[in-house]
Amino acid sequence: MRAATLTRLSLLMAGLLGVQSLACTHTADGHVDDPRSALVARRGIVQLVDTDGSSMPVAPETQISFIAKDGSQTDSVQAGLLCRTDWGLTVREERMSSCLGASPLIAWDDIDGVHTDTFDGAATTAIAAGAVIVLVAVVFALSAGKGGSKSSSSSPPPRRSSGSTPTGDVGPPSVARGPLSGGGGGTTVFIGPRVIVPIGGYGTSGSYAPRVTDDDGTLFMRTDLRRATVRGIIGLDGGACVLSPGSCFSAGIRGGVRLYNLAELTLGLRVIQGWGVHDYARATPVLGIAMHGELPNFRGFALSLGGQFSRTAAMDFYANLLLGFRIAPATHWWIGVFPIHPTYLSWSDGRGDLWTIQSSLDLSADF
Repeated sequence: MRAATLTRLSLLMAGLLGVQSLACTHTADGHVDDPRSALVARRGIVQLVDTDGSSMPVAPETQISFIAKDGSQTDSVQAGLLCRTDWGLTVREERMSSCLGASPLIAWDDIDGVHTDTFDGAATTAIAAGAVIVLVAVVFALSAGKGGSKSSSSSPPPRRSSGSTPTGDVGPPSVARGPLSGGGGGTTVFIGPRVIVPIGGYGTSGSYAPRVTDDDGTLFMRTDLRRATVRGIIGLDGGACVLSPGSCFSAGIRGGVRLYNLAELTLGLRVIQGWGVHDYARATPVLGIAMHGELPNFRGFALSLGGQFSRTAAMDFYANLLLGFRIAPATHWWIGVFPIHPTYLSWSDGRGDLWTIQSSLDLSADF
C-alpha cells in the first residue's frame, strides 16, 4: 500500500475525530437545597447532588441554567462565566477577566433547581472509534490482499465517505425564557452553539444590586478556566506484539497539548524493534493526534482514540493506531490501557509492508 494512500487515510481519520467532537451531550435536571453551599468548585468541578442522591457535575465548559421557585428559568450560560456574590450569581462577559461589571443572573434565595448540558467526551469518542475501526479494517483487508507487498501506483485509494452529520444536540442557541423578576429581558451575545451570555436588563429582587470588588468572586479559578480550554500533557508508553508474525517491542515519549479537554496534539520520539519475520530497530519522530473523552459524571475515566504517524528516510510510512481507556489514580495523572492497536510499517529499502498488532500501557500527566 502506498504511503500517500495511508497519509490520506490518516487525514480522513483526523477529520472524523473533528466532526464527531460535536456529537454527544449529557443533560441533567435536579433540585438544589442549598445552592450557596453547593455551588463551590473543587479541583475544577462543581459536584451538585440532587435530592434523589444523583450527581450532577458542573465543569467550566458546562452550559447551565437555573430554575426559579416561581417556575421561570434563566438563560443558559457557560458555567465558567459565573460569579458568586453575597446576593447570588452574576455572569460576566467572555472578554472580561474579572467579575467587575458582571450582570445579575439570579438570587440565591430564588434558586430551586438547575439544568445542565455537559459535553460527553466518552460517548463522543466511542462513536468516533466505531467509524475508525471500520476504516482500519478496510485498510487492513486491502493491505493483506496485496500479499504484504506495496501496491502499484494505479491502485485507487479507498473511497471517502460523502460526509458525516453530527448527531448530538448542537442545534441553534437556546432561547431565553425571560428574566426571573422585574427589569425585562436584556441583550444577548451569541458566542457559539448553545452559548448565550447575558449583557444586561435582568432585574433583581429589591433595590440591592450585587457588587464584586475583586476577582475572588469567580466560580472557577483562573487555572480551571485555562485548563478547560488548553492544558499541557506529557506521557510515556511501552508495548509488545500480541497477534503478529514474529516479535516486536515499542516504546515512546511525547509532549503536547489537549484542547477543550478532548483533542490531543503531540510530538514525540518512538523506538520500535522487531525480529523474526522482519528484523529492524529504529528511533523515529512521531506526530500524535488523539481524542481523550472523559465521562461527564466521573472525570476519573476516559476513552482514548488516536494515532501516531511518521515518515522518514528509513521508513516510507509509520502509523500506530490506538484505542483504549485511561483511569486517573490521582489528580492530573492518568494510566492508560490499550489492549489492541494495529501498527503499520512501510520500509523505503524494498522490504515491503508490515502489519503488527500490539498491546501497550501508558502513563501521562496533564497540567
